[in-house]
Amino acid sequence: MTRATSRLSKRLALWISSTLVLLLAVFFIFAPGIVENTRNKIEAKDLPVVSEEAAKLHSRLEIADMHATP
Repeated sequence: MTRATSRLSKRLALWISSTLVLLLAVFFIFAPGIVENTRNKIEAKDLPVVSEEAAKLHSRLEIADMHATP
């Protein structure tokens, strides 16, 4: 292998790996948002009627909402 061929193959390998890293970065930055917006739809529905007993119980409980809903 000549020097020119070696230099060309190194440059090609660098270009391919750089392009792959860039494509992976773009994918992992944008794909989650696209999937979230297309797959996680919220349907508007009327709220169910809550009994007085359930309302009293709910007021005594300590509740933490620990998921990320916008």
